[in-house]
Amino acid sequence: MPITVFNARNVTIITPPGPILTQVGRDICNGLRLDAAQEMTMFIGAQLFEPPPDTRGLRIGLQTEHFFDESGAALWSRFPPRMIGAVIQRYDVLIEMSFCNAPLYAHLPPELRRKVAFGPYIYPDFQPDFRPGTGRPVFFGTPTDRRKARIRGMRKRLKIDRMPRGTFSETLAGVLEPASAVINIHLKEGRYTEYPRMLSAYLNGKMVLSEPLASPLQMGVHYADLDAAFDPSQAETLFRNFSAFARRFRSSTLLNHPAFSGADVALPTADEAKAALPDAPTDPLPGPGDMAAPA
Repeated sequence: MPITVFNARNVTIITPPGPILTQVGRDICNGLRLDAAQEMTMFIGAQLFEPPPDTRGLRIGLQTEHFFDESGAALWSRFPPRMIGAVIQRYDVLIEMSFCNAPLYAHLPPELRRKVAFGPYIYPDFQPDFRPGTGRPVFFGTPTDRRKARIRGMRKRLKIDRMPRGTFSETLAGVLEPASAVINIHLKEGRYTEYPRMLSAYLNGKMVLSEPLASPLQMGVHYADLDAAFDPSQAETLFRNFSAFARRFRSSTLLNHPAFSGADVALPTADEAKAALPDAPTDPLPGPGDMAAPA
């Protein structure tokens, strides 16, 4: 399969072969309403690319591997952690979505650490509408043994729909339209956050039912407990609470990150990174129909 290229004004988004990261790139592109002062090229799955010398504008890498969970336990990453320094050297800025991965960068020299922007800067520059579906909660994703077992357990108390493997793009959007919620089940045991799945749910106006996620997201505030009784009346409140979080990490706020100025700042610990969330913006965000779509 070839790479996929998305364009949104002066931002180019490149995804590797395969539908999962292509969906991530598509969702980010659909949320962009950014007029950057200079061109940028974002590589989804930074560890998988060697940006060519003629890359247009700033080279932004989105690191997509889970190396650690919130407790510091190692996860399943297929990428050698010792290679992260070489990955950073390929980019002007590396977005590290997971605060849990902070220990990965602790051994790096300052000139590399200062290029890392911690936080899931992938959320839209507009406010998606809440869409209260009347259908069943929906799970989409790779059907591992662990996930299938969790779904079997859930079905003893709740009617849910599990989408076939390979449900993406317009098909996924059509599936989510009537859904009452999106179900998030971890690939492996641990406490971490699948920010791209949260993005897909958010863009489609849905709340999330999930196993415990890493802070700063809070169960019962930003998402509902997967193991508790499902209460659709909570959906809009949880969606609005998550909206406040997503606003802090909308794509356009990335431009204000110190990594873009090359400021010599110390790498935060995981706890410091979580505490150093950007201030919540006070200006109202436009709705999805109030801004021009990506050109």
